[in-house]
Amino acid sequence: MENTNIPQNLIPHLATLWDVLRAGFVALGLGLTLWSLWRMAIASRDRSRGQAWLALVVGVLFLNIPSFLDAMSQTFLGQNSIQTLSYQPPASEAQSYVQFAVFLAAIVGLLGIGRGLWLLRDSGQGQGVLARGLFHIGGGVICVNLVETLRLIAQALGGGLPEAVRAIFG
Repeated sequence: MENTNIPQNLIPHLATLWDVLRAGFVALGLGLTLWSLWRMAIASRDRSRGQAWLALVVGVLFLNIPSFLDAMSQTFLGQNSIQTLSYQPPASEAQSYVQFAVFLAAIVGLLGIGRGLWLLRDSGQGQGVLARGLFHIGGGVICVNLVETLRLIAQALGGGLPEAVRAIFG
């Protein structure tokens, strides 16, 4: 078995993992939304109404994770995130490894966005939690849109993506 077959065989499974993670985030958003609404209903006995409001906002963002990701991608990079995981069969062995790395970065980025939203839920608890949550969300968006981010960096350096890669890595 050749090594080139491994990334080529794993890429479609990473795309499936992407869909499973998004569905899991939607389910988590539904749970957080219902929990926060329940907490608000009994808030007269409990003083955690502010935490329930934060959980409601984060739950709604989890419910709309595809739209939230698109809005963040459009804000940061001017690109829709649906373009990110469009699968095209690799033309060469090197391209299959690059494509596998890009897909893996997108999965890690989606997990980072989820972690950032979860941290935002706890932003009323302590100092620095809000900043960490926003940092995770920003880093996740950059990882999901890694190719476009590299393209923007290359344009800032005054050339195309291949020239910037050669200039950075020698």
